[in-house]
Amino acid sequence: MAAWKSGHYERSMALIKYHLKRTLSGGAIPRSYLFHEVLTILLEIENIINSRPITFESANPLEPRALSPADIIKPYRNNSPIEITPSEKMDDPDYNQNIQSNSQSLITTWEKITSRAKNFWIRWKADYILSLRERYKKLQPSAQRWPTINELVIVHSDTLPRSNWSLAIILEINYTENHFPNTAKIKFLSGNITLRSVHHLYPLETTGELNVDKNQTKKVPLTSPRPNSSPNTLNLRKRIVNKNC
Repeated sequence: MAAWKSGHYERSMALIKYHLKRTLSGGAIPRSYLFHEVLTILLEIENIINSRPITFESANPLEPRALSPADIIKPYRNNSPIEITPSEKMDDPDYNQNIQSNSQSLITTWEKITSRAKNFWIRWKADYILSLRERYKKLQPSAQRWPTINELVIVHSDTLPRSNWSLAIILEINYTENHFPNTAKIKFLSGNITLRSVHHLYPLETTGELNVDKNQTKKVPLTSPRPNSSPNTLNLRKRIVNKNC
């Protein structure tokens, strides 16, 4: 991978670290957590990050399937049960009997963990969505990014629950009098069809890389001959010879 292509991933890591710090601290004064609380919060945040759609499988263009890092790490995570080997010990050496496990303490712990995970989701998602358009601009500084038909995009929404993404496929694009895309007719994965502004549609994480690869394959080598080019000849004027000299 070229060095200039790693900027987006460094930017993504910076966003995760920044919002992770803000989530766990909640301000200038750091908060105190138990070990199992921190571990649970980190696992929830890991699930949030790995559930983001980065590309899609287009075997059926009308019903594309979004793919996330979690689909690649564990393709059958939704169908496979947790495997427990017979030799696995059931005793937990980290178990603390002094921690209360009554109803109120469990509810308090659950509320604290879900609140921190939701806080990270809201903060990180907003910056991640904006970074998608910045990524394409850095890959192609001279080109302007417009949505295309049959493209799977992320639809802007402020009311989504945690780890859920509003995905839709573009069916039609409406243009202005100046031939700029204005609105798009989109179809959500649930089947609902609606009209949205193109400014509320965001490309997936790997869309910019695909477009760059396609443009690079179309480039003509500099050493190739130019079509219909004339030979390199000089048109010199005729020399007049004076015979009377």
